[in-house]
Amino acid sequence: MKIKKLAYCLLVVVLGGCIPSLHPLYTEDTLVFSDKLLGTWSKEDSTWEFRKAGEKEYDLRVFDDDKEGRFAAHLVQLDNMLFLDICPAKDTLKDMQEFFSLHLVPAHTFMKVKQTEPNLVLSVINVEKVDNMLKDDPNLLKHERMEDRLVLTASSQELQKFLLTYGRSDDMFKDDTELTRRTPLYGKGNLVFSDALLGKWKSEAGDTMEIARQDELTYHVTHVQQDGTRQQCLANLVQVGDNRLLAVFFDESAIEKKGPGDRDLIPDLFVQIGGMEPELLMRAMEYEDVAAMLGSDREPPEGQTPAKDVEPEPFQVFHRL
Repeated sequence: MKIKKLAYCLLVVVLGGCIPSLHPLYTEDTLVFSDKLLGTWSKEDSTWEFRKAGEKEYDLRVFDDDKEGRFAAHLVQLDNMLFLDICPAKDTLKDMQEFFSLHLVPAHTFMKVKQTEPNLVLSVINVEKVDNMLKDDPNLLKHERMEDRLVLTASSQELQKFLLTYGRSDDMFKDDTELTRRTPLYGKGNLVFSDALLGKWKSEAGDTMEIARQDELTYHVTHVQQDGTRQQCLANLVQVGDNRLLAVFFDESAIEKKGPGDRDLIPDLFVQIGGMEPELLMRAMEYEDVAAMLGSDREPPEGQTPAKDVEPEPFQVFHRL
């Protein structure tokens, strides 16, 4: 079963074209909150999930190429312009060796929010333009150059002043990224439970998996890869017509804080179940391909289409221990 890995994004947040800043863009008087941002958004292999974390703060989880980054996100209103400020979540350091973590400095990045409905459109800052501006006038905005990379050291107020002055320029922000909102592909009435999944399993590749009952309709899954990598997650068994799927949730906080009645119906991963007895047959599937498989009444929204001319991965075979 395909497991997404946690990526620790620290001094340099890997969002192509962003300039890291040591200080946030927001101040208390510029923070705003919009429910329109909440939910799960995707484009190709990248998925962004926004949850409410406070009165004017979001928890942001970004999945990209099977890796996960967790951030604190804030919406910033500067006149009629809206910006998203993100910074690595504090708990991303909790499992790191303490002395090592002392050498890592979290950075903020920000992008312009051009649209929040029906799709989310984000635009990153034009690094080349800002770089040239600062070469022409090094006093325009406080900064440092680290290994040929630009790092902003200006205060929040100075960053705001810069964007209020230059942020409306057509070429200050570029490379629009349009993310489409994901909608549930099944309902609570499709949740079922089968004791046939319970127990310990081992794949032909050497992975092991222990599936236990979490509650009436939820499984607790402990997956250990051949290299020893261990991950725990929650899963629901979904039955839609003749199709059986595991809807997998990687967020461990859901284990303690959420029950099946409150949980979002948009999982982090779908796993198709090809059989449960005597062997367990599983394969990961993309959201768009699951939508197409479940029928035309559950096709993905406009902008989300299943992959074309791609053969599905073979089922992974697990034997009961």
